[in-house]
Amino acid sequence: MTKSRRWFTRYATVCIGAAGALIASLLTTPSAQSSTAHNFDWFPDTGAHSYCLGSTFVSNGWSPWAHDAMANLEAQTIVDATFYSNCADPTIDARWVLFQRGELYGEWECEDNQSTIVNGQWVCKSAYIKLNPSMILSAHTPGNQATKTSCHELGHGVGLAHYDFTFDPEYPGATACLRRGEWATSWGAGWNQYAPHHVSGHIDPWFN
Repeated sequence: MTKSRRWFTRYATVCIGAAGALIASLLTTPSAQSSTAHNFDWFPDTGAHSYCLGSTFVSNGWSPWAHDAMANLEAQTIVDATFYSNCADPTIDARWVLFQRGELYGEWECEDNQSTIVNGQWVCKSAYIKLNPSMILSAHTPGNQATKTSCHELGHGVGLAHYDFTFDPEYPGATACLRRGEWATSWGAGWNQYAPHHVSGHIDPWFN
């Protein structure tokens, strides 16, 4: 039994400004970068969270953001990230690719025929993590936005829904990369952080 393809997208407000002048630095130097009280309706499979990079993702210079996002996940949680040099293995958990789709910074998508039911819960065995270069490069601070979007979409990949001001127990004391929208300086370190309840209440228990 398989669940129909599911997209988890981030809608954005287009902010056109000095982004063009920042493109070169964005593609050469990555910047350092919540869920509701309920999990996203997909879970990842357990064990090491493997990932690979699509060919255009690499050739267009976006590799550092995927590697940094995976390392950031490892640093904050018990998840082990395993890198595959190509995407041939159909069991790879996360395939980082580029895409163009409206006013979206990024998107997480479970692959067709890669979902199953475990203990009554839908589990996605392999998914795409998609970044939209044109939207990210239009942000006020493209490097920060790339880091935030990478953290955000990977968060969906490990079972998190969006940050919600009504339910998140840390609000207003903390913000996190699962918040919707363009990164703003008021977020502080939230551009690459999973809130404490993301880690202790969702990610670590699932991967333990």
